[in-house]
Amino acid sequence: MKKTAILLQARMGSTRFPGKVMCDLLGKPVIARIVERLSFCQSVPKIIMVTSTNKENQAIIALADKIGIKSFVGEEDDVLDRFYKASKTFNLDVIVRITGDCPFIDPVIVDKVVGAFLSNAHLDYVSNIEPPTFPDGLDVEVFPFHALETMWKEAKERNDREHVTAFIRRNLNHFRFLTIKYSRDLSKLNFALNYPEDITFIKAVYQDLYDSKNPFLLEDILNWLRVHPEFNPHIRN
Repeated sequence: MKKTAILLQARMGSTRFPGKVMCDLLGKPVIARIVERLSFCQSVPKIIMVTSTNKENQAIIALADKIGIKSFVGEEDDVLDRFYKASKTFNLDVIVRITGDCPFIDPVIVDKVVGAFLSNAHLDYVSNIEPPTFPDGLDVEVFPFHALETMWKEAKERNDREHVTAFIRRNLNHFRFLTIKYSRDLSKLNFALNYPEDITFIKAVYQDLYDSKNPFLLEDILNWLRVHPEFNPHIRN
């Protein structure tokens, strides 16, 4: 049995929206809501918070302790190194990368991407972002430790160290990969928390759809948008 875990990447620093992962969302921080949604995944038994040594991230570590998940602290600017060392520390065979700006992360989509990887043992990288067809903010990436180690050893450019999978996505012809696509292209829709103004839309959806026992999914949000056309312009450039 391969040891698989979600590495949830989060930090307080953000040029566009500092502290966004701790922004209140129906009485809990955004990052806690993301963990809550990920807990509905059937394919991944473990969630590990991965943050950096920056002092302000102590709030994230404290929250991880409070909600009962493990955490790992690594380099601030070398996120690839952070993921590599976290994976080594927890002896992971398969890494599922989720970022802390995805309060609508869909456990069914996560399971679909992870399932595709686990049923194709020869693959180096499975995602729903290369190319994207899902709304931004539903991103899931899965890769084995040996692919992560290859990236860690070979990636030299700063951008490749700051963004975990930038190297593999720039060199897909050297890796065995699979992309999970949606039935139509919704990649211009933005469901991610990037700017302060995004939280208005996110809170409105949570207010109407949140259920602690049954997570709302992509189709629920799309149906909600049909009856709330005032939010339909919520599209990324």
